[in-house]
Amino acid sequence: MTPLVTAAVLLAAVTHASWNAIAHKITDKLAGFALISGGGVLVGLALAPFVAFPAAAAWPYLLSSAAVHIAYYALLMSWSR
Repeated sequence: MTPLVTAAVLLAAVTHASWNAIAHKITDKLAGFALISGGGVLVGLALAPFVAFPAAAAWPYLLSSAAVHIAYYALLMSWSR
């Protein structure tokens, strides 16, 4: 594994652990997930100018992934009360 891949995996692990820790401390789950998702949107928008626009064939997969994540967040909010 290259150092870049190792760094990306470690960064992903730290990011995931951080947002989980934040999510567990926030009592209003909807606000917490909105803040966490909003942070992801901001990072995505900041990085968007540096990547190519997705091909048309990728859009069904991108939309499916977004729908799965929305369902995942809804289930997490309902189970973590």
